[in-house]
Amino acid sequence: MDLWAKDRARTAIALLLIGAGLLAFQGNPMSGLKMAFLALVIRGARW
Repeated sequence: MDLWAKDRARTAIALLLIGAGLLAFQGNPMSGLKMAFLALVIRGARW
């Protein structure tokens, strides 16, 4: 049960980060760095 809840939380966080990254990408020319950082965070969350 706990593992399932953690997996759900990680998925929700990853989706929020992706959404935030896409918004930043549209509004900020320096967003490439942000997207790379978010990708690393999401990879870390999967472990």
